[in-house]
Amino acid sequence: MHPDNHIYHGLGKRSFSKWHHIIRDLGVDVQKGVSLSSPRRGQKSPAKILKSKLILESISISVPNVLEGPTARLYIDNMTLSTNEHLAQFFQAADWFVKTQDERGGWPIPVRRKFASDFYPVLESGWYSGMGQGHALSLLSRAFALTSKREYAEACSRALEKIFDLPGTQHGVQAVFVEKYVWYEEYPTNPSTFVLNGFMYALLGLYDVKSLEIPGAWRKAIQLYNSGLTSLKTMLPLYDTGSGTFYDLRHFTVTGIAPNPARLDYHVTHINQLLTFATFEQDSIFSTTAERWIGYTQGDRAPHN
Repeated sequence: MHPDNHIYHGLGKRSFSKWHHIIRDLGVDVQKGVSLSSPRRGQKSPAKILKSKLILESISISVPNVLEGPTARLYIDNMTLSTNEHLAQFFQAADWFVKTQDERGGWPIPVRRKFASDFYPVLESGWYSGMGQGHALSLLSRAFALTSKREYAEACSRALEKIFDLPGTQHGVQAVFVEKYVWYEEYPTNPSTFVLNGFMYALLGLYDVKSLEIPGAWRKAIQLYNSGLTSLKTMLPLYDTGSGTFYDLRHFTVTGIAPNPARLDYHVTHINQLLTFATFEQDSIFSTTAERWIGYTQGDRAPHN
């Protein structure tokens, strides 16, 4: 956001040789622009701007210097102002996943991930996330269900070929708890963390693939999902603190380390995920656990001796 209260969005010099379909959420742009003008310490935080209060006064398009000259041309077609473009954004995201999927069938995280000082593993740039794979599977499988486009199904199939079967030390996402229970790691560290919310997101992605019977992928998804579901139902009690939930199980995998309780928003995420599983799985463990965890948010505590 510029001091003159205008918002500028650039495409970069390499973008001028072909057509682009550009979608901008102007409400989000405004909020981000305001947030960039972060207050100094001690001052009030930037105000939350309601989309209903925004008024679009004008849109102008300027030609940058790189296009100046007798042969320079900039073409604009089909400019539309609408309340939302959710479906178009959905398919743009699905196409991005198809385009950027690597030879291993994944979407590597391009940043280095370092954890707390008492949990020493470091993930170097290029690691895969079970949660990330799960989100991609959910999106691609639903895109296939809407369009029957083969490239979406093929991307799902490639995403399941290797990464869910390999440990983090081999650029996969699988961990095994007490040498028995399979887990798909959000952060495939060594030693493992067994992050709960990331694992459930991975399972939900696998569920979408299997339930939508994505060609070339659903049989493998069934196997991976069933193995993970057994682990989830068995290990859920380990995340219950009696007054909240643990974010992960690092205190089981690293000797002497303190537990990592989930802050409230992650605790609520755990609840919402369990309620989602309760809608399609028959085992009552999901609904009863979710209800107990909801009670924790209202001040309930497990009985003590």
